[in-house]
Amino acid sequence: MADEGISVGLFRPVTLFPFPEKQIKDELTKKHVKAGLVVEMSTAQMMEDVEKAVLGKKPLHFFGRTGGIVPTPDEVKDKIRRIIGGRKTSGRKKA
Repeated sequence: MADEGISVGLFRPVTLFPFPEKQIKDELTKKHVKAGLVVEMSTAQMMEDVEKAVLGKKPLHFFGRTGGIVPTPDEVKDKIRRIIGGRKTSGRKKA
């Protein structure tokens, strides 16, 4: 998304136990990070863990699917565009 002037990073945990709470907090609370987007194939179970790690210090958004439908890169990019496009960016938002 750099060609659109949008800086995006990715944090992909390799394991979920123990949950990488400190690493997520360290990444999402960096000064240059404006918000976080949790993308998962479930109904926000990981979102709750990320919210716990970040402690409200940054706005978080959620994009999830169930039924084995994998979100495409274009769908994730569209969600990012909607987030930065002027919509409210605080609290949990569903796709």
